[in-house]
Amino acid sequence: MKKNIIYGLIIALTVFFIIVFRINNSLIFHSDFARDLFNILKISQGDQTLLGPKLSFGGLYTASYYYYLFVPVFLLSGFQIMSTVYFNVFLFVLAIFYFFVNSRKKYSLWKVIIASLSFAFIPIFLFASRNPSISNTHLALLLFFLTYIYFNSIERPITILILGFFFGVIINFGFLNLLLLLPIYLLIVYKLKKKVNSLYFLLGIAVSFTPLVLFEIKNNFIMLKNTFFNQSYLSWIENKNIIHGAAGKKNII
Repeated sequence: MKKNIIYGLIIALTVFFIIVFRINNSLIFHSDFARDLFNILKISQGDQTLLGPKLSFGGLYTASYYYYLFVPVFLLSGFQIMSTVYFNVFLFVLAIFYFFVNSRKKYSLWKVIIASLSFAFIPIFLFASRNPSISNTHLALLLFFLTYIYFNSIERPITILILGFFFGVIINFGFLNLLLLLPIYLLIVYKLKKKVNSLYFLLGIAVSFTPLVLFEIKNNFIMLKNTFFNQSYLSWIENKNIIHGAAGKKNII
């Protein structure tokens, strides 16, 4: 076990240096990142919120898990912008380390080394690890999640409940992650001896949406009304919510 941890740390450091190579000079400081930093700053200064970034679909928002994930490191760094970037890198590197240590339970050392290092050369993984955003950071959390499910026992109801909540947090980084729900749920059902315990997973997901439910109750269900009753979702379907969007081109789910 100690050898696996040592090897895992070596792999993690290797991946770290690959990811951070010239990261200060190549960071994409886009408008969404600026918006997120502003909201993280407000939370750091005591302005708490239940809502995260707004989605492009109607008037829907995600829960604020993404913001709060970066608040501690932003505070500890004295509000340094690059602290969020390096913390994002740390999450991805830690996910690789966790993957390595767990993979050694089933596979040979060289297979695990190759598999772990390969992540650093997958374009989407490399891009996401260098650019913190609600569209990128959740990939590290997803690697943690899938690694745990695949390599560990998940029979206890409390474990299944926590996994459901964790996946609900991932969903709240972007509702398109709901597309992963069915295959992941089927995998959990397959692994469980007591199939009925899979309902704890769905309960955990439901609990993760508590911030949005509380916001809606407090504000007379404004998001649902704006999105569906006022039909603001049509802007997304008809591709009118992006300036100079392609006229006549409709989004297809």
